[in-house]
Amino acid sequence: MKTRLLLLAALSLLVSALALPHEGHQHHLMGTVTAVDAAHLELTTTDGKAASVAITRDTKVFKGKTQAKVADIKKGARVMIQTDGATANPKAVTIYLGTES
Repeated sequence: MKTRLLLLAALSLLVSALALPHEGHQHHLMGTVTAVDAAHLELTTTDGKAASVAITRDTKVFKGKTQAKVADIKKGARVMIQTDGATANPKAVTIYLGTES
């Protein structure tokens, strides 16, 4: 019985570790834009942390289902950003615009 409990505890820790952010696949950020220019976007995430992502010529921007431009992103806008998954200097793959707060 002890062995099963230890095995279950170890398995739980392993699954938790796999859920932590790591490179190799896309990640999402959600929050409010605090600054934006042609090359990068800064935001305050929903958990209150500051985040910054690079904007490249391959970055897609959408407002609803309509494609938009980086110039349409304004300070105060709510966004959901799909990144390339890099933990250092992430790049925005897709930016979804919400409403301004």
